[in-house]
Amino acid sequence: MGSVEEALASAAGRALVSAMASGVWYALRDTMAELLGRRDRARVTQVTKSLEASREAVATGAASRETVATRWQGRLEALIEEDPDAAVALRSIIDRTGGDIAFQPVSERESYTSGRTQVLQHNYGGATIVA
Repeated sequence: MGSVEEALASAAGRALVSAMASGVWYALRDTMAELLGRRDRARVTQVTKSLEASREAVATGAASRETVATRWQGRLEALIEEDPDAAVALRSIIDRTGGDIAFQPVSERESYTSGRTQVLQHNYGGATIVA
């Protein structure tokens, strides 16, 4: 798979995770389920359940946004490999959700200063929080 397709799947995975906490979630969930389920009712139902499980994992903190986005990226890469026309639908999804604007990668770094003081630094959406 080329880097363009990987970047598209990555952006779509991030857009999907961003939408989980927004008003567009249910419409996007249904669109993604149809796309990934290839309009097979049983597969669409299973994908819908997987999407809801991912949303719950993000909401409860059981999984990070990055982890969930990466998992869906893999599924979306497989979709593009099987059906190159799916790239058009994914681009449309990214455009409707605002693309990368809503979700920026999270980085976490732990460091220690003298006296065993622990400093945690988090980068959420471009802002750095030190605790």
